[in-house]
Amino acid sequence: MSKELKPVSITVLNKSEKQILNKEQLNFLLGKTPETHIYTRPGKGGGQWKFVTGVYVKKVLNSIFGWDWDFEIVSFDVNMAAKQAIVHGKLTCRANGATVVKHQFGRADIKIRKADGSPLDLGNDLKAASTDALKKCASELGIASDVYGESEFKSITVTDEQTSNESLLKELSQLLIIKKTYLSDEDLKRIEEIIIEEEATSYQKAIQTLKSL
Repeated sequence: MSKELKPVSITVLNKSEKQILNKEQLNFLLGKTPETHIYTRPGKGGGQWKFVTGVYVKKVLNSIFGWDWDFEIVSFDVNMAAKQAIVHGKLTCRANGATVVKHQFGRADIKIRKADGSPLDLGNDLKAASTDALKKCASELGIASDVYGESEFKSITVTDEQTSNESLLKELSQLLIIKKTYLSDEDLKRIEEIIIEEEATSYQKAIQTLKSL
């Protein structure tokens, strides 16, 4: 008895033709920020704002990219009318022969002397705006994205599950070629349904069943 199974496409998740980071780096980058590194401060409109420090972001960048990253100030502006220091920052990270560049703006409130309304320390204000720009660039890579985009964040764990599924499917297909003469139309239909489910546990059960024939 012979029966042709319909072709089944396997959806590959989180795959690109050129993977820049390895599994460990991706897990570090896309996982949740440790609670010990999350701080809060009062928000201007009330409530509390969560944030991480520039020191933490630099440590993460060093851990992921092995110190092979640069941050530069593209431009800056001191807006006395708005009482804000604004910095345009550029983060460049390198890994496995590839380069990733992110641009973002950072800001900091200018601290004013009560006596005469002059800036207290513009250097510190620009430094704070630069750190803010660095953190925003890093968040576009995924660093502390759960802190700055909490409502949209989902913790991602990168595993070898897809590779395992493909290997199980290959084994199942090979067994099916060998054993299909022992199977009824109903059995073949069920195996086709298992393949479509794309579940590793289902593949394993089908493989065990075929091996027992």
